[in-house]
Amino acid sequence: MTQIKDIVPVELVNRAASTPIVKTKLGVKVRFGDAEVLLYNGIDGYLAHIILQEMTGNAARPDQR
Repeated sequence: MTQIKDIVPVELVNRAASTPIVKTKLGVKVRFGDAEVLLYNGIDGYLAHIILQEMTGNAARPDQR
């Protein structure tokens, strides 16, 4: 049985008026077939690993720190 995974774009919006919004720079753009992910500078390495792992279907565990 195969399971279809949906990747949904998510945008985090800071609604606090006192905090200025800072645009982050695109670090890498990755495509796997029809799926695409954009990783921006400053992303946690562990989180990036999990995202890429889910996209590729690789079940390997990330390095423990």
